[in-house]
Amino acid sequence: MAKKVNLRSVIATIEDLAAQLVADERVRVTLHQKFLRNLEDVEHVLIQELTTAVEHDVVLSYQKVKKAKQRLEDMCFGDLTLVCGDTNLKQTFFTMRRLAETDVMKETEDMTMDADDSSKLLTLNRAHNVKVEEKTSWSNRLSQYFPIIKWTKNYSWRRDLLGDLFAGCTVAFMTFPQTMGYAILAQLPPIYGLYAAFVPVFIYSILGTSAEMSVGPAAMVALMIPSTITPLAPPGSDLYILYATFLSFFSGIILFAAGMLNGGFIVENLLSIPLLMGWIQGAAVLIVLSQASGFFQITISSSSNNLLSVMESISDEIGNSNGFSVLVGGICLILLFGSRKISGIRRLMWLRKLPISLAVLIGVTMLSKFLQWDTRHNLHIIGDIPQGLPQFGFFKLSWDLILASFKAAMAIAIIGFMEGISLAKKFAGLRKYRIDVSQELRALGLANVIGSCFKAFPVTGSVTRTTVNYQSGSRTTYSSVVNGILVGAVLMFLSPLFYHTPKTALSAIVISAGLSLIDIAEIRFLWRIKAKYDLLQLVAIFLITLFTGPEIGAVFAVLVSVILIVYRATKPACHTLGQVVGTTVYNTSEYARSTLKKGILVVRIESGLYFYTTAWLKENLYTWVNDASVPVKALVIDASTIEEADASGIHGLLELIEEYQKKNICAFFSNVTPALYETFDLAGIVETIGVDSFFGTTHEAVQVAQGLSFSERVKMMTITLN
Repeated sequence: MAKKVNLRSVIATIEDLAAQLVADERVRVTLHQKFLRNLEDVEHVLIQELTTAVEHDVVLSYQKVKKAKQRLEDMCFGDLTLVCGDTNLKQTFFTMRRLAETDVMKETEDMTMDADDSSKLLTLNRAHNVKVEEKTSWSNRLSQYFPIIKWTKNYSWRRDLLGDLFAGCTVAFMTFPQTMGYAILAQLPPIYGLYAAFVPVFIYSILGTSAEMSVGPAAMVALMIPSTITPLAPPGSDLYILYATFLSFFSGIILFAAGMLNGGFIVENLLSIPLLMGWIQGAAVLIVLSQASGFFQITISSSSNNLLSVMESISDEIGNSNGFSVLVGGICLILLFGSRKISGIRRLMWLRKLPISLAVLIGVTMLSKFLQWDTRHNLHIIGDIPQGLPQFGFFKLSWDLILASFKAAMAIAIIGFMEGISLAKKFAGLRKYRIDVSQELRALGLANVIGSCFKAFPVTGSVTRTTVNYQSGSRTTYSSVVNGILVGAVLMFLSPLFYHTPKTALSAIVISAGLSLIDIAEIRFLWRIKAKYDLLQLVAIFLITLFTGPEIGAVFAVLVSVILIVYRATKPACHTLGQVVGTTVYNTSEYARSTLKKGILVVRIESGLYFYTTAWLKENLYTWVNDASVPVKALVIDASTIEEADASGIHGLLELIEEYQKKNICAFFSNVTPALYETFDLAGIVETIGVDSFFGTTHEAVQVAQGLSFSERVKMMTITLN
């Protein structure tokens, strides 16, 4: 009759034994050299192996524990079966351990089971799965796509409300002047800046996973709009506005599609920091120069989108500038920069939370109205602003419209998302919570798509407003709801108050925002760490953006990034290894003793065996074999960093092995993972070189290559470890 035992005692016995073995220095070191990274992995493998060792006999006597331990230690110095075993049995054990931690197990505290009878365990497992499914309700699944459900569930009126109200009001006061300035940067009527800061904010607050992100018009995105649309329609025309809103729709579709395909990791990592910073620095300079039109009150060609064309337009028109406009704009700049410098003082850092730009805008608007600057000094003002919320509307799609906007929509989608996600991840890291990158793609995508139906041009996360939102104590996305409500109130009741706002004041606000994007600290950092190639990339993209325009600069940045990704993926790091003196460890350190003098070449490739890495591995091996000071008689490949291999990689490896066999060079492998070993076995590599050519450690493979017997190897290893 089969023996019976309580499940909890089985689990406790196995885990206690694993903990004892982890404390065994000899076993731990050998395991670590094989294929493990830390002690937690060691214990994990030990639990799996001990479960396999006792097989279906669940009763663990002292003698059987001792035998299991001995078997495990023998495997450490033998073949690669340490982590190979009965997968079903492993799953059974982990199911047992999971059940022991649930209420299901507590309800069956005294339950015993036959060692060969799995029906009771299956019943427990099903009961556990039912409980898990009950806990995973439809609302939890829905909150993955609508994070505002999660924010609402966890909302604390006492803890969160005050912070969200204050942050939302503060950001809203900054939104009014900034967004109107960015609309002028995009060569749109100022009211469209407020339109773009209205509906998209509500959409993101429902779908976004960042509590701090302030979505709306941004300088980087607004700068790319004129260079795309101006060749198609004159600025200010209805057709120009149609193209601008369509760019929002098209770029939103691109982002949403990428989010539904869970492509966040691709878009997020498409541009390196030096490439992105190079583009931002170049675009920032163009942002500042583009505001010369409003600041000096001169006419600059709408097709001027690069340094040379803008400077040419300024030089031709500078004689027609309005001195009073320059004076008013200069005073606004001094106030904006002065407040920024003062707020840098520790005792006055609270000034950062104040809407300085709104105060400047209100002040200069009141002076303009009461002193009649528009008539006395011919100062250009905003003029009539439509009152009321934007009306829903849609546009007719055509292939001409899609083809004309595709390149710009793609660039806006990539640049806008990278700017937004970098902000979201930065502040999420400070607040210790996680950002769902794919959900951010969907949120920003729908914010642009739905916003375009309400006259919004492309939007993303704003650097300045997001920073202020964080500093003001934003707790959830409800701060964005407060922001949107205030923007809607301005559109409905207060927009006529901006009639006398000087355009030079809006230009000063945009210039201030543009100059804040110029980051000399990143250049200094790259110089300090001697990252000359990264610095070269930054400078190159900066110059390309400056002299060709932001759109072409963004395209070049993406192309350079793709080329670098392909180059580095196809040429992974390959090393020759040597034995560190006094140990059994093989690495590339200066303390490693070369094995080439013994005719043994030890190599490691820091990548998988794929179709794009095999040629590079072959090239390096040919070079090392041909340049060796003594004839190579054995090749040892440390496979600790090879996670997997594709068909092309396997074919290339087989060709390499067969070629070296013809030259009487033996091939050995060490630290092969179970999955990779199975692939090698199915592909015929194990049969080609023999199962005895695979070893748990590189040191053991080298010893075999030297011709040492098994007993000699064990003796040398024991002496070394002791």
